[in-house]
Amino acid sequence: MYFHVLQTGPWTNLAVIALCCALTFAPLDWLEGSPPSGSLWAMMRRRYESYKDAIVRPFYREHIARLDRQIVLVDTLTALNAGPDAINDLERAL
Repeated sequence: MYFHVLQTGPWTNLAVIALCCALTFAPLDWLEGSPPSGSLWAMMRRRYESYKDAIVRPFYREHIARLDRQIVLVDTLTALNAGPDAINDLERAL
């Protein structure tokens, strides 16, 4: 696996990392209705909502919402030097 597909997003902000409790969740699907109160699923859902409220929405509001264009820097030379697999990986990432 190459690292071209990894996204930094809000993780570059050290203040975000300090909110570690909001970062301790995993996606768990509940098949029907709402998960039982006090269950692992309910806790993960609460933490995911906290993550969105504390990290995603402020990041979007402060950094993304006002943009009307964006410059993306792409390291093509490293992929070219690494060969076809790296080029394909970079292509998928873009």
